[in-house]
Amino acid sequence: VVEPTTAPAQGAYYVVGTFNNWAADDAYKLTAVDGADAEEYTITLELANEDELKVIYTDGETTTWYPEGMDNNYTITADGKYDIYFRPNYDGNDDWYEKVLFVKASEVIEPTETPTEEPTTPTEIIWGDADGDGTVTAMDVTQIQRYLTRVASTVNKDNEYICDVDGDGEVTVMDVTVIQRYLAHIALPDNVHIGKAG
Repeated sequence: VVEPTTAPAQGAYYVVGTFNNWAADDAYKLTAVDGADAEEYTITLELANEDELKVIYTDGETTTWYPEGMDNNYTITADGKYDIYFRPNYDGNDDWYEKVLFVKASEVIEPTETPTEEPTTPTEIIWGDADGDGTVTAMDVTQIQRYLTRVASTVNKDNEYICDVDGDGEVTVMDVTVIQRYLAHIALPDNVHIGKAG
């Protein structure tokens, strides 16, 4: 574990993550937003693609994590500079991650290298194939779960319709269940179109 570069002040909020070994450091201390309609803090950071982050409150003895729980870190999807907003009372609107974090790119750095090989794309669309590799696998379940929790995913507005395998008009946790049943070879209703060409 890497020690913080500066001893954190007690009783403050900090952004922590994979980029700073999840350690409270004054370089990542949030400041209060003047004039906000609720208790709100902010910071601007340079972050890299796939960096994961949360906010912590520490008083030197106890630490509280935001959002609470495991496996719900916010994941950055491109290198760049980001404005991070935080509301400790979970009163952000629906655009906020878990109603506690809002991360907005203020400057995105485009990759300087292009892939040497073009990814292969299947010749036909397969219902339930969320990652576009031409088959329905457990990875498609993972990608849909990431999409539903607003974490970086291969599912987007252009291909979300192929993830609606139960045909109810929207992508929900029920579609995840249907794909899991399909992968476990459990009988499915006739109206389910999964594993078939679209």
